[in-house]
Amino acid sequence: MSDELEPTWLRDLRLIDELCHGNAELFITERKKADHVLKYYDGDLKRYEKGAERFDRDALSWEIVQAYADYHPEHQRMVDHLLYRRLGFRPSENVAIPASIYLRKLIEDSRNRFGMTWSEFQKTVDVHIKHVRNEFMQVNGWLDHLDLTSDDREHYKNCESHLKSEAQQLIKEFLGYKPDLEHSLYAEITIRKVLAEGSWTGLQAETRSEIRCQIVTIVKYLEVLYKFGRATADQSPLHGFDWEDSIQSEVLH
Repeated sequence: MSDELEPTWLRDLRLIDELCHGNAELFITERKKADHVLKYYDGDLKRYEKGAERFDRDALSWEIVQAYADYHPEHQRMVDHLLYRRLGFRPSENVAIPASIYLRKLIEDSRNRFGMTWSEFQKTVDVHIKHVRNEFMQVNGWLDHLDLTSDDREHYKNCESHLKSEAQQLIKEFLGYKPDLEHSLYAEITIRKVLAEGSWTGLQAETRSEIRCQIVTIVKYLEVLYKFGRATADQSPLHGFDWEDSIQSEVLH
């Protein structure tokens, strides 16, 4: 029977037997993996494996998860607000959760310790949220392609290439200028993939704002990194929103 005429269920049974030695659970896992690689990594298994390595490396320990559950959870709403406000977007949980524990402690300490001014609190929070930004850059692979290869450029050439001009125009609007390609190659690919899902204006305003802040964060960090090095980039400014003095009483009292 030809592959074209073979029913899907029969083909799956054959593949289970031939490729997975009769292990149906392994077959399902591998098929989900293949679908994930195709959807999110354009079929590039090497890029997927790098992502998987980062996930394993940055997986949260049980101690951190337990501390997140138990340590002053009443402050988490404010922590979420601070992270979103200063970054301009919501970082992934494996980055946000460890930071949240520290920021909860800072809020608790600020309420129980005399002498911490609002300005001191802002500076301390910003120092830590810069660590969150730096982890975001590391964990999400934005530092994996500092020396662009021919494979990177080929990926840039072929990935949703019909959306290149629109993506570049959006990035130019975000930054106010057109960045160098080495600083923005994968950021542009990310925007192309967003546009491939639908129109930019069709996204909710908050989603557009988060994407904009992420792209600005990525490009600005890489610009400083290439010019001055990692240490300076790690201390570079945040590119979220300004502080709201209106929350001062809620944080410190």
